[in-house]
Amino acid sequence: MVGSGSSARAAAEDAARAQQEGGRLRQKYDDLVRIRPQLLRDSGLEGQPTHTHALAGLAGKCFSAPEDSEYVYDVCLYTRATQRPKKKTSQSIRLGVRWEWIEVGAHGRLSGGDRCPAGQLRSLDISFVCSDREWLSQLREPSTCAYTTVLSTPAACSPNGLVCSFARKNKIKNILCLRGVSIPQDEKLEFAHCQVKIAPWLLAVLPADKRVSSTHL
Repeated sequence: MVGSGSSARAAAEDAARAQQEGGRLRQKYDDLVRIRPQLLRDSGLEGQPTHTHALAGLAGKCFSAPEDSEYVYDVCLYTRATQRPKKKTSQSIRLGVRWEWIEVGAHGRLSGGDRCPAGQLRSLDISFVCSDREWLSQLREPSTCAYTTVLSTPAACSPNGLVCSFARKNKIKNILCLRGVSIPQDEKLEFAHCQVKIAPWLLAVLPADKRVSSTHL
């Protein structure tokens, strides 16, 4: 049990360090949006909370997902996603051409793709997660013609790397404190480790024996 707890703690600390560095790297996206405010309109983030605005810096940027045995996947935020065959035996297929936020700053969808044989239009859901490097995960198809992927990017990090990491039963939970994400009262946390001063609201919901002050950081 001690070993598993230590592994969970190390994993949480690594995740927190990566996200803290991501918070520093997101500055280039904030700067780009200040120079080109039209990116907020292009990404659907105009009028949304300012901590989401760095994601507007991804507007028009294209990524290629890891290839599978048959297809190559290209995703351009926030405009289109395509599936093209490795062998030129058929045409490319549009997975989505119309962007909407499902959860602003965290999860969105490209819909209105080409029609499937069964009649439904293809779509691609994209989740954004904080990371100190930028990459698109392999696309999955949990239901027919409805695809999902995850984009890791510094643009999804909180400003200044304000990140707290928690472990529960070896499952890492990264809490972006600046966004005001609260922890359910019934969570039984094995430990709490923060890279920065813990916000007062966070201390209020942690059990007394799990609280950490800034002097321990």
